[in-house]
Amino acid sequence: MKDRKSLGRYGENEAINYLENNDYIIRERNFLTPMGEIDIIAEKNNEIVFVEVKARSSFAYGEAYLSVGAKKKQKYRLMALFYIQNKFYQEPAYRFDIISILLDKRKERVVSLDHYKNAYV
Repeated sequence: MKDRKSLGRYGENEAINYLENNDYIIRERNFLTPMGEIDIIAEKNNEIVFVEVKARSSFAYGEAYLSVGAKKKQKYRLMALFYIQNKFYQEPAYRFDIISILLDKRKERVVSLDHYKNAYV
């Protein structure tokens, strides 16, 4: 993992493995909207889960989940609304989660993975 893009892709793969191992169904990955991209859209117990994945290789810039600021949250809300309006007849139950992953780039392994459910509204 030499660059940010490959680090992010590796993190998303690990997040998907984690979600599937915890009985989530992956509905979409890297779903494009006019406003941007939703990392993962999953479903569990009839609830749609919009997941922002944050992968880091160090804590130099703080915990990864803290990098999801108010502007990013608002953008995710708009992207989720776009998805819901285009995929559902009626609005389903949904929430926003963040999966924060700390990676060891040299050994290409996960040091820690934290799942923040209902991270924001």
